Amino acid sequence: MRRPSERLLPYAVFGGLLILWQIGSTTGRLNPLLFPAPSKIAATLALGIISPSKTAYALPTHVAHSLTILALGFTIGGILGIGIGIAAGLSSLVYRILSPILGFIAPIPAIAWTPVAMVWIGTGNPTILAIVALACFSEVIFNTITGVRSIPRLYLWQARSLGAGRDFIFRRILLPAALPGILVGIRLGLAASWRALVGAEMFGGVTWGLGFVLYDAKQFYATDAMFAVLSLVVAFSLALEQGLLRKIEHFTIERWGLARTLKV
Repeated sequence: MRRPSERLLPYAVFGGLLILWQIGSTTGRLNPLLFPAPSKIAATLALGIISPSKTAYALPTHVAHSLTILALGFTIGGILGIGIGIAAGLSSLVYRILSPILGFIAPIPAIAWTPVAMVWIGTGNPTILAIVALACFSEVIFNTITGVRSIPRLYLWQARSLGAGRDFIFRRILLPAALPGILVGIRLGLAASWRALVGAEMFGGVTWGLGFVLYDAKQFYATDAMFAVLSLVVAFSLALEQGLLRKIEHFTIERWGLARTLKV
């Protein structure tokens, strides 16, 4: 068990950095145009959420748009990545067929496909959705394949020798044993989806979304709005990470004794 001081240390460090940033910006040691005070960022964020009509950016509408695209793209990419990854992990033939394709996709960042997607699909939400799904898919499939292929074959041989069927082996051996790797892929896929979403919204020809606000605010040097958007991205990422993925881990691999996550 950690002492309270150890648990509070990360938050104290982060809070101390914010205080130094606030002091530096208000005293002029930091250029307020480049580093707006955290209080100003918070005020811009609050105004954009509570009274969007009084600001240049209606943040609730942009947030709703981005979260919708993120949810759809993350779901599509995650389902495809897990399904195809399990098939490739179980079948050597499928793995050999997919290896050249995955080897071609892996080195290319998902955001780099945005110009190609704009030519193939056109500008707008379909392109953003495709880029987000690809970003999630790339992370999930590699970790799923690794998780399945890392299962000791001795487990499968022992289950078959005791008369276990395919359905039992899949549900009670393969899936639980591969779940730590799958969850790592989902966690990385969520982070990759956020990066791809914000980047694609900057250049994908849309007029809504957090990425659009970030890029548009840059044109007017509205750094307080830019940092406000980045704060929202961090907040939603942490909420999904701790509120959703952390609970899935707790009710699955931690209870099964397959893994143990450390609390900060």
